[in-house]
Amino acid sequence: LGNPGQTYAYRKLGDKSGLAGPNAMCEIGGVVYFIDRSFKLWAGALNTSPIRIINPVSTELTDRLDPIQRDKIFMCSLSQFREVWIFFQSRGAADVDGYVAYNVETDLWFKGDLARSAFKDATPAQYPMGISPSGNVFIHEKGRSANGGPISWFVDSGDITLSMGQRAIKVRGVRPDFAEQVGAVNLTLFAKPYPQSAKDARITLNMPPDKEKVDFLYSGLFSQFRLSGNTAPARCRFGKLTFDIGQGGRR
Repeated sequence: LGNPGQTYAYRKLGDKSGLAGPNAMCEIGGVVYFIDRSFKLWAGALNTSPIRIINPVSTELTDRLDPIQRDKIFMCSLSQFREVWIFFQSRGAADVDGYVAYNVETDLWFKGDLARSAFKDATPAQYPMGISPSGNVFIHEKGRSANGGPISWFVDSGDITLSMGQRAIKVRGVRPDFAEQVGAVNLTLFAKPYPQSAKDARITLNMPPDKEKVDFLYSGLFSQFRLSGNTAPARCRFGKLTFDIGQGGRR
């Protein structure tokens, strides 16, 4: 069939399609996730073509990662929460010190600092285990503290505005929605007059477990909120935080 002098034919399908490092892949639920040499995340299953997963925190890899140490990139699954974690070494760091993670069910990303040179999901052990660059073994997802100390964490929202910033947002209170909450959660509200202005912390509130409503008064044209905590023990799963919002005056 065809030209008998062309026994083999080659068709280019893509560029930089190799793994970023020898361990830059993991599997969860029959789907393989991997990081390519351009530091993009892909997902593929048997008899299907890989699909690129858009990463809104990609600059955490491209700007922070030490490209000379790309071979140290490794991935692991955290099947309990349907997450894949990508560990890497930052510029100027002595070893792996950061991560970005992706929840395959909610399509949400998060990032942080964590020094782990190896990580293993819970199967067949009861809990996941990680090994620090110094050789210490840590059991993860067991207990409610950071090796006995407080867990320090925060989550920031994007800008929230009404009518493209022509009217201020007036907030009168919030109804917390946290499952399995252990330890207080802090809510900080920021405001700024323009999208690229520096934000100013206006109010910080403490929301202990089982708190049904917190009343306060706040207003701002461009608003942002932060949830944070620093307690031991500490734990919570986020629901839908509900604000009592009204429309304020014009700019």
